[in-house]
Amino acid sequence: MRSKNEKENIYILSDESGSWHEKEGVYLRSWVAIFEKDYQDLKNIISKLNKGLEFKELKWSKVVKNKDASECLKDSFDFRVFITLSSPKEIKWDKKYKITKHFNEITDKLNFGDLSESVIISIKKKIYDDICNILFLNLYELFHIENSYKRIKEYIKGDDYNLIYKIDNPQFLDNSYKELIRDIVNPKEIKIIKKSEKEEGVQFADVIAGCIRSIILEDENHEIAKQFYQEIIKNKFIQNKETSFINPNFIFHNEMNQKTERQIKKLWKL
Repeated sequence: MRSKNEKENIYILSDESGSWHEKEGVYLRSWVAIFEKDYQDLKNIISKLNKGLEFKELKWSKVVKNKDASECLKDSFDFRVFITLSSPKEIKWDKKYKITKHFNEITDKLNFGDLSESVIISIKKKIYDDICNILFLNLYELFHIENSYKRIKEYIKGDDYNLIYKIDNPQFLDNSYKELIRDIVNPKEIKIIKKSEKEEGVQFADVIAGCIRSIILEDENHEIAKQFYQEIIKNKFIQNKETSFINPNFIFHNEMNQKTERQIKKLWKL
């Protein structure tokens, strides 16, 4: 039992759908804010659901094939969700940043000794990909974290709580990702979840992210996704239309293609 002076825990559960370097579609991240009591209910419900339906873990790809999973999640616990997204295919790496724009010019000056051309090409590709990964983390992912935190703070209100972040294994170095969260949020605890089957919270975050992505991309599951969204997610969106941080939230709006933007506007009308 919590003492009078002990702060309540609020969990921030997050998973991404898509890749930061994806050539098609979007990189989308769900941020689920849930108070401790509801978090325990979430864990119990998803644990029972997985056992009953013989799932190793709950994923969006399994929810779309099993209506019972959706029914179990409906009105079972309270939570709020904020969505952030980027459009990686719209990032002009060869034009936007000097280090990538002049990459060939820079690396051509390096002395690779007697290495074969094929090895040099492989090394250069690795260096280039790593540079883009670091840029995405520190320029794009930074705003995924910061914008979601600002909106979650509006929902929570006040400071009498402990924030505990649980993040499904990110597409970046764990320590770098943790440092970024600490710099922006400074929560009580940050846990990187390597095996999502052992953490029901990030399983739920996966379902949310997968659902929204299906709607935006209009994939083969988008009709099921729209129903799931309307029944389970819609009323839980953290939304304040008076601010620039509408939900879902574009990261670098000028790099969002028109088709994706139209799909998101359709989502608001569901």
